[in-house]
Amino acid sequence: MTLVRRPAPLDRLSAMDVTNLLVESRGVVMHVAALAVLDGRPLLDPAGEVRIDAVREHMSARLPRRLRQRLVLPHRAVA
Repeated sequence: MTLVRRPAPLDRLSAMDVTNLLVESRGVVMHVAALAVLDGRPLLDPAGEVRIDAVREHMSARLPRRLRQRLVLPHRAVA
């Protein structure tokens, strides 16, 4: 039995997303960021080091699928 790997379905950018990408440059950023100051003690291991893998795992599990996606340019045949 041969397993066939199917490509992931394409999710095209909206017109607004494309516009933001076209306008964005080093001097004009179109993304949003936030800063939160939290009690980090639960994120530390016994040696006092941040358990970064645990932090990433926790964040990834809580983010909606759309916010975990990354932008890639498709092959010509797909476009």
